[in-house]
Amino acid sequence: MPQQPDDSPMKIKHLLIPAYLTLTCGSPFAHAAHEELIHAIWTVESSNAPDGPTMGDGGLSRGPLQCSRAAWIDSRVPGDWSDVDRLDYAKRVFEAYTDRWAGKNATDEQRARCWNAGPAWRKRMKATDGYWGKVQEAME
Repeated sequence: MPQQPDDSPMKIKHLLIPAYLTLTCGSPFAHAAHEELIHAIWTVESSNAPDGPTMGDGGLSRGPLQCSRAAWIDSRVPGDWSDVDRLDYAKRVFEAYTDRWAGKNATDEQRARCWNAGPAWRKRMKATDGYWGKVQEAME
């Protein structure tokens, strides 16, 4: 049987599938670094409410991490806004959103302030002091 060349369809398929899954579903390792922060935000935002339609901010935010529709859209995570009612999905939205607006190497403080104040969080440091204080307390 002749040997397939390196650019065979099977080899390319095996390289593209993991890349596609990482782009559409997020890296399976993405949440490990921020698990403590996410748990603290979950505590502050919804008192660790279980999965389900936990609504806040007069219906403008939902889910265990209280994700706004705007944050969900900005995260570019495929799905529907109602998917943020599931903690696993909300974590992916949080990671993608804060990676985008705070930076992939952002500190916990920067990510928390960004999640609270949005893309212009750097201009709203004073306004997010109270939120960051609550998150810090929940992390202790």
